[in-house]
Amino acid sequence: MEATDTETKKFNCSFCDFSQPYFEEGFIKTEVVSFNERLFAIKDPFSPKKSNLLPIGGVCDICQRHVCLSNNCSLFYTRRFCLNCVRANLSEFPEEITKELRNESSLERLLKYFHPGKCSVGRLSALLKMRFAQIHNLNYEELLSSSQYKEQYRLDMIEWGEAQRVKDTGVFCRSVLEQLQPFEIGIVSDARRTSDLEFFQSCFPRHRILFIRVVAEDKTRKERGWIFTSNIDDAESECGLDQWEDWDAVVDNSTQDSYQTDLENIVHLINHLI
Repeated sequence: MEATDTETKKFNCSFCDFSQPYFEEGFIKTEVVSFNERLFAIKDPFSPKKSNLLPIGGVCDICQRHVCLSNNCSLFYTRRFCLNCVRANLSEFPEEITKELRNESSLERLLKYFHPGKCSVGRLSALLKMRFAQIHNLNYEELLSSSQYKEQYRLDMIEWGEAQRVKDTGVFCRSVLEQLQPFEIGIVSDARRTSDLEFFQSCFPRHRILFIRVVAEDKTRKERGWIFTSNIDDAESECGLDQWEDWDAVVDNSTQDSYQTDLENIVHLINHLI
């Protein structure tokens, strides 16, 4: 175990903005437990004994990158693994510890790269579904899911949403911005139309906006349970941005490898922007 100068040695998580001077690095032992992994530790501020240590980070066994102990960044399963490497090797881990990772959205994965206080999120489709549910006395939570209940009302929701946009093209975009908390990074998901993107361009300088598209091959989408529905999956609500070319980045969600690389590039672009 190596003791170090806390003024010059810092632990920096490779996947979030956690950074902390550390006191020792190695196989940490406390009065209660011995850790069977290489860790970075600080002196435990809650212990009366100055010799007690508190682990703050470790090293991914696959990629060897430093990673904090937050559940958003790593997990321990016989060894320490960053969640990026877990996602790339899901079949190697028990389903009970990867179930949430298998079902998380692109937005959820992106948010894990940033401190919660930095980001404010608005979801256009969630706002539309909430208002539709209120007006028609429907189950909002079910409309957010991929259930048959949602499919039963999907066409009606699309038609209702289109009718609102005919009256005011920015009605949902404006409401989403009004609901956002003060933010350093504002993320709006589920933009589906050119009018949505044009609305945000009218609110912010173009150089302060990143337009990001998430795509996947139809073959991959079908393997994940997608079934093409005529008059819905070929409507503007699904295809309205197919001809838009002014993307700052495109994320390929067809495979874990391409997806992870693209997502890390997005994080780099955001960090450069702020």
